[in-house]
Amino acid sequence: MVDLATIVDLFFYSMVHILLEYNALQEIFVGSGMRMFLPVIVPLCVILLFWNVRLETVITAKGLYVKLFPLHLKFKFICWDEVSAVYIRQYRPLTEFGGWGLRYGFGGKAYNIKGNMGLQVNFKDSSNLLIGTQRPEELRVILDKLGQKVNFF
Repeated sequence: MVDLATIVDLFFYSMVHILLEYNALQEIFVGSGMRMFLPVIVPLCVILLFWNVRLETVITAKGLYVKLFPLHLKFKFICWDEVSAVYIRQYRPLTEFGGWGLRYGFGGKAYNIKGNMGLQVNFKDSSNLLIGTQRPEELRVILDKLGQKVNFF
């Protein structure tokens, strides 16, 4: 797995290479700067996007609220009445969903940022959602307090 530090290092290495090799500063501020503008700004925007991705989950007596920012600007509400089963499980992000983020796989949809533990939500309409978590024990305690049947693997 490539971590964020490696991505940032590659970005800065690329930017230094562009600036030194192609005299990009002169091109940006003098002459046809748009030719060098995109190779500098686009990678920076992509890194900033990855840097700000966060998964927020709120669990209440009414249901689950999930937001994967910046893809979702508002929380998505999942009512307990729509859920047939919920349990905490270990999963394999690469083989089950093809990676991290907002992913679709054979087992349904996944919202995950990192790690391999998640809250599996099975719906009454036979669809599935996996919500990644870095705090499975805390999640188990909260669900137990709310009276939701939870299996912990």
